[in-house]
Amino acid sequence: MNMRGLTVTAVACLTIAGVTGCNDKSADHADKGADSKPSATASSDSGEPEAPAGGKKNGMAKLPPQKILDKAEAALKGAPSLRAVMDSGPQKLDMAMDNKKNCRGTQMKDGIEQELIQRDDVLYMKTSDAFWEAKFKDKAPEIEKLVGDRYVKTSPSDLQMSGGFICGTHFFDVLLFSEMGFKGKPVTKGHPTKIDGVRTIPLKGTIDDEQMTLSVALTGKPYPLRIAGTEKGKSMLMNFTDYGKPVPDDVPAPEDTVDAQEIRKLTGDIQ
Repeated sequence: MNMRGLTVTAVACLTIAGVTGCNDKSADHADKGADSKPSATASSDSGEPEAPAGGKKNGMAKLPPQKILDKAEAALKGAPSLRAVMDSGPQKLDMAMDNKKNCRGTQMKDGIEQELIQRDDVLYMKTSDAFWEAKFKDKAPEIEKLVGDRYVKTSPSDLQMSGGFICGTHFFDVLLFSEMGFKGKPVTKGHPTKIDGVRTIPLKGTIDDEQMTLSVALTGKPYPLRIAGTEKGKSMLMNFTDYGKPVPDDVPAPEDTVDAQEIRKLTGDIQ
């Protein structure tokens, strides 16, 4: 799949498990990013979010654009967790994630809604009937009856169900700061502005030839707080919040889950 722009990449790789999936290039980069060691420390022993608001000025406003990008990359790599929120027309995302590949949140793309929980290398997925209809066609009614309101329990490596779902803060490190993102491209610095009361410095550049603006916090740690721009003429905006806030660790009870293998028995695709 040839994905253009941050919006398509984020939603196709991070979301709608089992339908869209992500391309080999982005998945490979994300996997490599997951193995890299953080270059900055963003620990939160108290378990409270490390909000940039209220902190001291971090000096980013005086630095050249590339230096700010380097600092923001280091801050993101060192962040133990974050929450990504996007509302771009038919594509929506609200996902908490950490650097240990735990995730919890909701998403919607092309009318398909999903709730995803990944914990300890187990993926729980609750999805709409539209998902089964898109994926299994005539078998969808039987699957819908079997699953009901329960979560499908599977592994992130189960490509048939997960579609290569990528969970973890490293995903955005790759999207924003690798050659897929702003790395190695001209970047200009704008005038300081505020996002939800937090002073930020906007950095303007391109991702896949689309104009994008990355806003970096000017107080506390220089975390990326927003990526915004256009994708094929349509506006997109994604906010990054709740840095350092732990991802909830509760998972669905056994009686509230159905194993993916039970679905395969209906489809005749037993692995």
